[in-house]
Amino acid sequence: MKYLPAEKVLPPPDSISEAKQIPEATGDFINVEMGLEYSAGMTDLYKEILMTFNQLREDKQKKIQAAFDAQDWKNYTIYVHALKSTALSIGGEKTSEAAKKLESAGKILTSPSSSEQEKHEGKDFISKNHAAAMKLYDKLAEEAKKLAETL
Repeated sequence: MKYLPAEKVLPPPDSISEAKQIPEATGDFINVEMGLEYSAGMTDLYKEILMTFNQLREDKQKKIQAAFDAQDWKNYTIYVHALKSTALSIGGEKTSEAAKKLESAGKILTSPSSSEQEKHEGKDFISKNHAAAMKLYDKLAEEAKKLAETL
């Protein structure tokens, strides 16, 4: 702050009354406290992130599905890694954890040091869990949209 122009420095809210009220219970898929931590406690920023997460879901999910259908495990792993991170940034712990497991299986599939047995197990894991993870993604995006509307 010492080196920034004064007009660029905004003080943080100094009272609870300056912050918008956060709903206590939002549903089953978002940990609001965690999401707000990732947003530095800024409700408006969190709202924007929630809306963006919801708006990008369709495109991101199409890419994940296309990589799954093509058995393009390299890109699949990249896409579910991104889902893991973005879901966690809004407080979507369940979706993030599901994506983390898919990512781990994808890393096994793409690793030159994995045995054929390990690769078979990784592919089997992804095949059995992909659809459930995409349902979690849908539910998380729906809940993100509803939460953003209440902020």
